[in-house]
Amino acid sequence: TGLAGAAAAAEGLAGLFLWEIIGIGRRDLEGLDGTGGARLTPHAPYSCHPDLIRACAARAARLGHRWSLHFDEDPAEAEFLMTGGGAWASYLRALGRDLAAFPVPGQAPTAYLAGLGALDKNVLLVHACCTGPEELAAIAASGAAVALCPRSNLHVSGRLPDVAAMRAAGVPMLIGTDSLAGVPDLDPLAEAALLLQRSPSLSGAGALRMLTGAAGRALGVPAGRLQPGTAPGIVELDGRPEAGADPLRGLLCTARLARRWAVEPGGPQGRDEGKALPKRPSSGPPGHLLPQGAKGRENHEGSV
Repeated sequence: TGLAGAAAAAEGLAGLFLWEIIGIGRRDLEGLDGTGGARLTPHAPYSCHPDLIRACAARAARLGHRWSLHFDEDPAEAEFLMTGGGAWASYLRALGRDLAAFPVPGQAPTAYLAGLGALDKNVLLVHACCTGPEELAAIAASGAAVALCPRSNLHVSGRLPDVAAMRAAGVPMLIGTDSLAGVPDLDPLAEAALLLQRSPSLSGAGALRMLTGAAGRALGVPAGRLQPGTAPGIVELDGRPEAGADPLRGLLCTARLARRWAVEPGGPQGRDEGKALPKRPSSGPPGHLLPQGAKGRENHEGSV
């Protein structure tokens, strides 16, 4: 809609705004420009023609900006790319898509993107739930980052990304939400709580970096870091952490954490310090999911 960028700017928030496009057939990008400062980005390898992905990647490289792609979220994605069949093929045909226009690459998702010139430091890969060690090594070597959206992953496929394997491979990670089609709210803290609960090797400090500095670096925005020349805003979390050796981990796992601005973005001058941020809904704990099939309204504006 172009409204997200203006709304964020009014609150002093830094961000990256992407206009997600879909097209299994050939599509010319000429004349396609994101509204409200949004940048073009393809939806996913199974929903976009390779020419569309290649063109978006080339445009991002030329302009030096980030872009994103839903990636390796479900085993059906790899099956479709390898064989042209499976659940995704059936679903696309049911939507009336002409699959004859889609050249089946016969490759797994990571190799496919690399072959398109779309695996580099500019791309943000969203999900990577089914990505194995060799593919993770290739992603790490490319400089690409991965956005983890665990609540959406459990809703869609019941799978979670292998955080320990990504850390071992050196893949940059951040925490995101995906969209309201698969989660009850756009709360990164709820995502962090679930990820910590399901990833014993992840520390509280590691999750905090994925919510802040790592996210800012991956998005290419000056956010999430406390250092000279930045004015990121500071959020105060109010909760009673569970007892344990990692109090930050316990705090981030606390259900329905209250939060407020200790310092709003842009600094305290002229801002309303102490302004409360929305609390988690009381309808469920951090891992609360929509029931299977309850897709909600279409919305491709997640948050990090």
